[in-house]
Amino acid sequence: MLKLDLDVDMFTIYAIIVLFLIMMLYILVDVNYFLRAGATILYGTYFQSTMRVDEEVEMPGFCTTQDMDFLLSHMNNARYIREADFGRFHFFARTRMLTEIRNTNGHILQGALSMRYRKPIPIFSSYVLKTKVLFWDDKNIYFEQQFCSSDGFVKAIMLSQNKIININIPEIMSRLKKDESYRPEVPAELKLWIDSIEASSMRLRKKSRHFYFTL
Repeated sequence: MLKLDLDVDMFTIYAIIVLFLIMMLYILVDVNYFLRAGATILYGTYFQSTMRVDEEVEMPGFCTTQDMDFLLSHMNNARYIREADFGRFHFFARTRMLTEIRNTNGHILQGALSMRYRKPIPIFSSYVLKTKVLFWDDKNIYFEQQFCSSDGFVKAIMLSQNKIININIPEIMSRLKKDESYRPEVPAELKLWIDSIEASSMRLRKKSRHFYFTL
């Protein structure tokens, strides 16, 4: 009887330790982000059909209590950017671009983004996140992502610049889209945004050179 009590007590201690470690993990790391990112990539890679990189990839979404802002009525502005991350993960998985990048030891970095909010996504409402490639050059891939309601209205739209390191983007694109002659033209809206990025980069480089000189 004493041994049984001792075993129960040890089990309780182990359970408390495990719960404490899980709690600390959630405090120190955004566990849900990594779990969902992994699940999104695995599902898109192994359980969904392959799509070309010149096609639009859709991912369903739902505004939960974890997404709401301080008014408790609609999605927080920061959550759009987070959801867009998952949309691109889904795109990379569905088009098998992620596999190509891994095979060449490449890396994906977010270089810039521009978000425009048109109408809020209410709490407990569904939406569709549409992700597509607008343009690419030798160093960057430019995405457009739209948050659309069930009736097709675009609630928010985001442009993003993804830098691909250690990889020949045109070569990868030609393999994935299976049409080497296709190369999209730069949309006027995107061209203006790219120019603004370059202007900002030039200004910051000048400021950095001035800082080092005065230092």
